[in-house]
Amino acid sequence: MRTHEILIELVFIFLVSNLLLLLILVKLLLVLKYESPC
Repeated sequence: MRTHEILIELVFIFLVSNLLLLLILVKLLLVLKYESPC
């Protein structure tokens, strides 16, 4: 069984999806910050 490779792939996918979510959140925050007239 190659459980190690499967685990590594799962962790990699998890990290990549988290990075994408973080990027989207940061973009949204920047847009809100620059568009709001504070």
